[in-house]
Amino acid sequence: MKKKEYRKILKEENHITYRNAWHLGCVTCYFVMILLITTLLVFLNELPVKPFLFIYLLATIFIAIPTIIIDQLNDKQMHDGLLYYEKNHRTHEGISYVSYLILLEFIAVSLLVISLSTIYFRFLKNDYKEILLGDTTTIRTNKVTINKAFDIYLPKGFKQVDEEIDYEPDNINYSIIYSNQDDVTVGIYFTDSEIKESEIYNHVSSLEYYLNENNKKDLIKDLNTISFTDNDSYYYLAYYSYKDKLVQVTYKCPKDDIVKWNQGFVTINDNINFV
Repeated sequence: MKKKEYRKILKEENHITYRNAWHLGCVTCYFVMILLITTLLVFLNELPVKPFLFIYLLATIFIAIPTIIIDQLNDKQMHDGLLYYEKNHRTHEGISYVSYLILLEFIAVSLLVISLSTIYFRFLKNDYKEILLGDTTTIRTNKVTINKAFDIYLPKGFKQVDEEIDYEPDNINYSIIYSNQDDVTVGIYFTDSEIKESEIYNHVSSLEYYLNENNKKDLIKDLNTISFTDNDSYYYLAYYSYKDKLVQVTYKCPKDDIVKWNQGFVTINDNINFV
């Protein structure tokens, strides 16, 4: 008798060997989904590698290895069962691995839920934009709401320098600084200086005069922005009026990275939205 015919008999009888095989298929399917999802996330550079290497390790130890062992045992059981059927023309009882496989399914589903939840909370739930950094490089920015005052899209990987500071919504005088490991910073400074929207241009013009007097290099002024280099750093400053108070947003990077970050700073600043 061929194995294909014997499998058909096992299926018709809903034999324990067939049920083992069905659950083995489910566990394998979940395991493959975990690998595909986590690999895709790492490949897209949306999630760090280390946590998912840990998931790979867990999946291999608690899902893949036990599944392979049970699969080999079940194959041997089917082989022995086929020999028994050829001699006795009936199937024997067989050994059930279903309870072990259900446990593996639970572990696999748990890891799958963790992976899918990570996609949702780190990739889908967050409002983000892809911005052009320099001439060719595109990076992801996530929307951050600054104390219910305005929204700004900050590059992925930028962290708040002092995360323990918790400002009251009515506190108009404070600063929040975000930075990455390459000494690129974005600082948001709320001040007590009174200024109206119509006065921003004059304020920037006065700043231009002051910077020229202090010999700042590569000075470029726009309506509410001004940029320059100072020593080894490049600065791109933007000014706004919020509740008739002056707000300064400072973008800074090493002078050698101007080509890389200048366009990114402009795009980030263009997407600022006061609420």
